[in-house]
This record gives sequence, structure tokens and C-alpha cells, in this order.
Amino acid sequence: MSWWFLRGVSNMNVGRYLFFVFCLSVLHSWVSGEANENTLSMMNPKKDWSRFFNKLNVLCDMDTFVESGTYLGHTSAKAALCFDSVHTVELNDDFYRKSTEYLKGYPNVHIYHGNTSTLFHELIPQLARKEKCPVFWLDGHFMSCMSDLESGINSVLVEEYTPILKELHIIKKSSLKKAILLIDDVRLFGTLLNNTRIECAGNKHYPLLSEVGTILNDSGFCFQIVGDILLGYTPTIHLQFSPIIKACTVSRLYDGANYDLEDILTAEKLIASAQREELDSIRELFQAFSMPWRAWYNKSPHYNLWYGLALRNNRQYKDASSQFQEVINLGYNHWRIFWYLADSLHQEGDVEGAMAALERARATCADFEHAKVVLQKLSLDSISHKKIL
Repeated sequence: MSWWFLRGVSNMNVGRYLFFVFCLSVLHSWVSGEANENTLSMMNPKKDWSRFFNKLNVLCDMDTFVESGTYLGHTSAKAALCFDSVHTVELNDDFYRKSTEYLKGYPNVHIYHGNTSTLFHELIPQLARKEKCPVFWLDGHFMSCMSDLESGINSVLVEEYTPILKELHIIKKSSLKKAILLIDDVRLFGTLLNNTRIECAGNKHYPLLSEVGTILNDSGFCFQIVGDILLGYTPTIHLQFSPIIKACTVSRLYDGANYDLEDILTAEKLIASAQREELDSIRELFQAFSMPWRAWYNKSPHYNLWYGLALRNNRQYKDASSQFQEVINLGYNHWRIFWYLADSLHQEGDVEGAMAALERARATCADFEHAKVVLQKLSLDSISHKKIL
């Protein structure tokens, strides 16, 4: 792979440190044949709930599972095998009946019919008084309240698409000493770029991911992005995360100003180097939510971006170029995306396309000197090529 696009930042201490840590983690993984048992790596929890829940229990010793949005009860059933008790809340009448029937063989599952905005006020203080250590699975949203999908009729909380902000404020006011929050569908939360919400990214009814982050920080929670899930945890829980998870969190939260340039470029260099299960997880995120045939679905440009970085790292430059172009089409047109696109096009042999992408990058980041140098080189190469012809 060509790393000419990062020579300008390769001598920075932050970049060296993160890449060194990443290399050590990859080396350990290959030598031992398995991931560090004490570290959470990038994975798709929904692919194997039992494995993920057991991993949390081994690392954190959690005893209670609280779910917002029971749906048909499948997640609660998996949780019932891993936690002492499960508390799950469903608003929709039909889903409540179906999940009650499905979960009747699980005596440690408690199903509540109603709104988490009300029921959490009663349930969470009870857990705190009993000094429980809950894992919250926050997946309640308007889509799972659809009582009649064919007719589109829905009379349940029409004005409120997701209760997530209310749920977080209730948890914030609680006296829980030890808790984990799993917030699903991170792709649906809004993305800011240069103080503007990207219209085609996520769902317009969902809050900004930065809003969620602010509430968590104010509540004393730390958090990381694990696939399509935000994992928040109290400081009393000592979780370790792989460099890839940390890098994806930086990339997902970047709004054009909240991280130094070298930090975001170094983070995305790490993402490009993902291996094995973490690489598979990045590919699965793209396949599940960002493939072209899922144009009807709410997409995250970051999943195209991460997959494009991985493709370029594996020298699949044509496919990588397509992913970077899709990121731009979705409205996430930060200059670094044009920089990545230029690199892929250059490797693909498309000199004119690379030059055009570099011009776009320099248009919004004129002081990025390395882009100017590369553009001059490509210009000379183009002139030489035309003379030969």
C-alpha cells in the first residue's frame, strides 16, 4: 500500500504511539491465534449476542439486563441465559403480546408494557437501591411501534421517534454506581460537519450523536463506538478497547474541528489496517447498512469510509474509490475524503481524476502543503504522458 498521503504526519508522536500500540496488538493476535481476552475488539454484537453478553460478564461482572424495545423477545431470551434477571419494556400492544408468549419459558425475564419514559422512573431507582449492576440495551424507537406495517397506521408517540434522550436523562439522575449502556443504531444518529448537520446521513428524527455524547459526559460515563452500537460505561468499570475501536470512535465523532488533523488521519490509518474479525466487522457494517441496493435505508457515510479505507489498504483501489465517492455523495465532503479518493485514483492510474480530487482537497485546506507537492508531481506526470502520446 502507498502511504504517500500521510508522509506529512508520519513523524508525529501521537501517530507513532497509536500505530506502535496497534502493531503490538496485531502481533499478539497473530502469535496467540486469538484476541486478548481482557480487551473488547471491533465486532458485531448482534451476530452473536450470547458471546457478547458473556464477554461483558467476564470483564465487568454485570448481573442485570434492562431492555428498551422488546420487539419479539429474541434479545431478552439470549440475555436471560447470561444475566441473573432481565427487565424489558415494550410499548407496542402487538409486540408485547407476542414477546410475552415467546418469553414465557424464561422465569428470570420481567416484561413491562408501556413507555420507558415512565417505567424507567420506577425501575431504575429500584435497581440502584438493590445495588444491581445493569447492562442497558437502549433500542426503543418509533419503527418498532408500527402496529400495522402495511397500512402505515400508527397512533403511538407519533411526535417522538426515539425516547433515547429521555432515557439517558433518567439514567443520569439515578444513583447507579456501576452500569453499561448499549445504544443501538448509531448510524441513525445525526452527524455534524463544520457546524452543519449532514442531511443524507442517519435519520432526521434522531438526535445528533454529539448530543448523546454530551449527556454521557455530563453523567460521568465514558464511551466508545463498537460497530453500530455506542457502548457507555461508568468509570468504576475498567474496560479495555482495541486500537481499532478507539480509532473508529474518533472517526465517527469527528466534526471537522474537535480533533487535531494528525489525530484523525492517524485514527483512520489504523482503521485501514484492521485485520481478521475487526476487518470482517467493518465489511459487515457496510454490507448491512451502506450497500448501494440499500439506498432506502438510513446510511452512515462512515461505514462507506471505513470500508473504503480497508479496500485501499488491500490494494483494491477501484472499489475504494467508489466508496470514497459515495461518502462525498452522502454529503460528508470533508477535504480528507478527497485526499483519500485522490490516493486511490492515483494508484488506479487515473491521474486526471486524482488531480481533480486533490484540487477539491486544497480548495478547503489550502495550507495542507503535501497536497500541493503531490498535485505538482501529478501535473508533471500528466504533461510527460501527453508528450509521449
